[in-house]
Amino acid sequence: PYKTSVTRTSNNKVQHYRQAGLSDQEIQFLREQLATAKPQIQSIEQEFNQNAKLRTLEVRYNTVKVCQNYFKDIVNQPKRLVEASDFLYKYLPSLEDILKKYNEINGHVAKNKQTYMILEKSAATIEKLCQSINDAYVHFHQEDLKAMEDELYVANRTLKSQEALQSDESVEDIINLGKDEA
Repeated sequence: PYKTSVTRTSNNKVQHYRQAGLSDQEIQFLREQLATAKPQIQSIEQEFNQNAKLRTLEVRYNTVKVCQNYFKDIVNQPKRLVEASDFLYKYLPSLEDILKKYNEINGHVAKNKQTYMILEKSAATIEKLCQSINDAYVHFHQEDLKAMEDELYVANRTLKSQEALQSDESVEDIINLGKDEA
């Protein structure tokens, strides 16, 4: 779903980044950040698939799909990289790390009460990270949501005014009908 490479970026993408107003240095920085994020997202997907409990969390929050779409949105709107900093620098690395450790510990043949407690705490933290990623994604698209809200408001006002006009016309028709009969 996403294609970016530090070693090779299509001329089309470079042109897209330049049209977005990025300098060559900013393009290089963006590419480095995306080159770090892409394998993290792929790793997160693999880690979620190693355990039924983790798959359940992934399905509940749709985390992999949200991460992939967030990544694509950053590519499409490179000037907003700073707005995605929590996602790129906190949530992705933390989620990847905790998922790997969870799967490693869960893979141990022998487990004791403490092991199960740590796994439960880890699962709770993973769930919080999934929710945080969703929240960050929604926040990243807040302007789109606000624009849609504004459009809905205007459309509803227009519909109400049209309904009022139609209502007024029908009242006038009744009044005129009464005059015609008299």
